[in-house]
Amino acid sequence: MLLVVAWGLRRDQPGKMAKLDRWGWWAVLAGVIVAFRWPVITLPHELYPDESQLLAGARTLLHDPVFWRSVDGGTAGPLDYYALLPAAFFPGTTGYAVTRLTAVLMVWGLLVAAGEALTLAANRTVARLAVLPALAFAALTTSPEFVHYSTELLPGLLLALAVLAMVRQSVRAARANLWAAALLLGAVPFAKLQAAPIAAALGLLLVIQECVAGRPKNTWLLLGGALIPTLLFAALVTATGQAEQMLIPYFLQNTQRKRGVEPTAFALNPQGFNDYRFDQFYLGRTETSGIL
Repeated sequence: MLLVVAWGLRRDQPGKMAKLDRWGWWAVLAGVIVAFRWPVITLPHELYPDESQLLAGARTLLHDPVFWRSVDGGTAGPLDYYALLPAAFFPGTTGYAVTRLTAVLMVWGLLVAAGEALTLAANRTVARLAVLPALAFAALTTSPEFVHYSTELLPGLLLALAVLAMVRQSVRAARANLWAAALLLGAVPFAKLQAAPIAAALGLLLVIQECVAGRPKNTWLLLGGALIPTLLFAALVTATGQAEQMLIPYFLQNTQRKRGVEPTAFALNPQGFNDYRFDQFYLGRTETSGIL
């Protein structure tokens, strides 16, 4: 940890050493997180119920890769499960260790994306110092809710990478940045539905940024790119006959009020949907905070 702090205070290195200095620091960061979390990573049992559910779902996808036909992820989207496919190949409790290493990789990726975005907005020393509190928390926390592979990690990583693409676009405009931001934001609802309002807010900010910069035509590119993940999943569920299984458990039941509307309110009967009231839909804490 002291090495990370000392390295972070170094001046930017010139020439060919700059790239080595840049990625060397991030590599040390990854080593710090793994070292501090290693005793928890190697535990041969679940840390949190979601961990077992996600790993079991990933192993199920090895036999039937069509999500919503083989796996009901609840509030977690299909991307959360597909990201665990490497862990699903490991037998027994070894899968837990690989799952937690996957979580470490996502936390590290989130820190890298945030740090690189801050580097573009300010400078590398400021960015490294700003990342240190988050590093300390990620490395030192022992709470099971923060060290297991949670369904918030992947959407957080997607959002962080999208913000990095947005900052790069503001510094040096390029179509690659727009495509990256659009695809990442469009994929967020299929990682965690509750993170969709955050992705929508960032997308709106990017559209405003492009209009202010005199590039309003890029709005169509952003809309098209953001729709690609939805179109791909729509084609998948249509081809496999899982449209109903996606619509009811994932979209309708995940946007209902826990108080007042039971999960069975969206069950199908011979006449169609059961009766329910539209005023019982709500925006939960995650969605409200995302909009703010």
